[in-house]
Amino acid sequence: DEVILEVDLPFEVPLVNSTGETLDKPLVGELDLLVAKGPEARLTIVDLKTAAKRYTEDKVSRDLQPSAYAYALTQLYPGKPVGDFEFAVILKNKKPELISYPTFRNQNDFDRLFALARTADKLIEAGAFLPNRGSFFCKGCPWQRPCEAFGRVSARSISIPSEDVRRS
Repeated sequence: DEVILEVDLPFEVPLVNSTGETLDKPLVGELDLLVAKGPEARLTIVDLKTAAKRYTEDKVSRDLQPSAYAYALTQLYPGKPVGDFEFAVILKNKKPELISYPTFRNQNDFDRLFALARTADKLIEAGAFLPNRGSFFCKGCPWQRPCEAFGRVSARSISIPSEDVRRS
């Protein structure tokens, strides 16, 4: 049995690790689909995707999106058992297929997500980041200009101090 609870559920939740440390910036996103499965109505996030080829086990087990979404669900539904995530992937072949890739995330995954977010935040604050110009989030991003400038000839030049400056 499967009951659809939410479709396109936006979220903005604090990022807190298992020791209680909280990041300044929230985790923001949107769940495609939230369903209750089975007789115990277990909450499961379903993320709808299209792809040209099948996902590998490595992608399913290591992808950060299930960790982020499952973590958000722990904040939206405190006290409920969460962690179930399913990629529902439409393979765009001659004969299209819908393939389900279930996975599970736990507190260790949430702490890893927190550590990665904290590190990324520190790198961005220091101006050390690699742009992702292919994201649909670019339009409103405050880092849009640095991303566009990244990799241009003028941005690639490095000034080497003269001997006099290096000795002082």
